[in-house]
Amino acid sequence: SEMKDYLPEIYFTHEEIQLGNEIINSYIGGDKFGSLLLANTTKDFYEDNVNELLISALELYKDLPFFYYGSKDINETMFNFVNVKGNFKDIKIPLRVQLYIKSRAIVNIGYHSGINDILCRYTNVICTPMHPTSKETIRENYLHTINYLRYDL
Repeated sequence: SEMKDYLPEIYFTHEEIQLGNEIINSYIGGDKFGSLLLANTTKDFYEDNVNELLISALELYKDLPFFYYGSKDINETMFNFVNVKGNFKDIKIPLRVQLYIKSRAIVNIGYHSGINDILCRYTNVICTPMHPTSKETIRENYLHTINYLRYDL
């Protein structure tokens, strides 16, 4: 059977694109960049073994500047090697402009989140297992373009 195109789509207004590009230029310049998301609904941070999966992925992109979203200053975490140029918590912009900026990143890495799921048509998404506390990593909301990090690989 043929694969139907089920990936999420998002469309941005001219104003959102303009503001997003201004923020990218101001924090990053013209270079390629990544985006790191370290927030989840149950608690601020997962346990170390989940974070180790992300650290391995982030090391492949250690030369990139990053935008970041998380509840702690990146320098107070085990992710302090990431070259964070801007924290979305400090940049007061609407969520849709954040999504536009993230859609322009060459990689979005982080805890599994619907925010990054939205972007999987437009950018490379690498995330922790959907259910990090469970051995069952892939379930019903699997999107084939996302690289779900696995413990058993």
